[in-house]
Amino acid sequence: AWFDPEVLSADRARWTVTAQSDRVAVRLSGHAVPRRLAGEVPSLALVRGAVQVPPSGELIVMLADHPTTGGYPVIGVMNPDDVDRLAQTPTGSSIVVARQRT
Repeated sequence: AWFDPEVLSADRARWTVTAQSDRVAVRLSGHAVPRRLAGEVPSLALVRGAVQVPPSGELIVMLADHPTTGGYPVIGVMNPDDVDRLAQTPTGSSIVVARQRT
């Protein structure tokens, strides 16, 4: 498992949209998500809204021009409506990411 169970059980966290965001992905800084394992994963297929966690622990949310594969572990996938809103969120804005149980 890439992440500790307590990380996966967190219901909500506040993040800030960074200047490194573009049409490929929105990068979010905030409370870093610690990974239990070092390194990367074999390339995995990505979908719009996939949330990757690089070694820095920040979040990367894939947008319209995302690559088809990626090497960081994926912690979840955002609701498509939320991805649309996130894509239009200005740099420096604060957002809350909340876990949605299905």
